[in-house]
Amino acid sequence: MDVNELKRMKELEEENTRLKRIVVNLTLENDSVRTVLKKKKFGGLTTNDKE
Repeated sequence: MDVNELKRMKELEEENTRLKRIVVNLTLENDSVRTVLKKKKFGGLTTNDKE
């Protein structure tokens, strides 16, 4: 591998890490929205209810 290929590989690894972080954040946000919608739909969860 030459220097340019190594630089490109490093850039791709950094972009991959950034995109993975975005996926994690969106997944957490999606879960939060689903929880709120469930609570609104069912009038709130009790301690015995499961999500």
